[in-house]
Amino acid sequence: MEILRGASASAIYGQKASNGVVVIKTKRGQSGAPQFSVTQRFGTFELSNKMGSSIFADSTSAVGAFGPSAAKYFRNNATNPYFGRPGYQPGQAFDLENELAGRKPLSYESAVSISGGTDNTQYFASATSKNDAGIIENTGFQRQAIRLNLDQRLGSSLHASLNTSFTRTLAQRGLTNNDNTGTSFYVVLSATPSFVDLGRQPGDTFARNPFVPSNPVQTARGS
Repeated sequence: MEILRGASASAIYGQKASNGVVVIKTKRGQSGAPQFSVTQRFGTFELSNKMGSSIFADSTSAVGAFGPSAAKYFRNNATNPYFGRPGYQPGQAFDLENELAGRKPLSYESAVSISGGTDNTQYFASATSKNDAGIIENTGFQRQAIRLNLDQRLGSSLHASLNTSFTRTLAQRGLTNNDNTGTSFYVVLSATPSFVDLGRQPGDTFARNPFVPSNPVQTARGS
């Protein structure tokens, strides 16, 4: 990467470059023995900030926020059907965001390259594979790319270059935008009280959401 400013930038790129130009150059081969490079990266992603949810101390406040139907699902600890399940907290609260986006999957990036050549011919070839697994089930980003740069001297004053690349990407964003149908993950969470368990139930099933006709944990799984 190179930054050109002032008269040198304007002379090459015109008046629009008077404030400077960022020139990005791709890697090229150099004459000499073949040089190999291998890079491997591993990492994870996790939810950095939570929207949070209200915790109600009694059924009266829950009914005031979500209507009379909330009384059926808000119960004392001793009679709450969710008591003792993972994620349950005092005050009838489940971490619904963690149920939806609590994954910490392994992500990786692999890259290999080779470069070299002679005084007349230089080459650079590379291949990369990147997989960023999403914190929400069935989301993530994948990219595979290959590149070949070839330089050939055809004479004392003639030089030819070939730059080729192929990139394949797959972006799975999930239902993370706003909507008017009560389907998008966080739209549903904002309208669902924290005392309702939306996680996996015994038998690998999902509970029906009594407040919004959608269970974002089930939607993310694709069930």
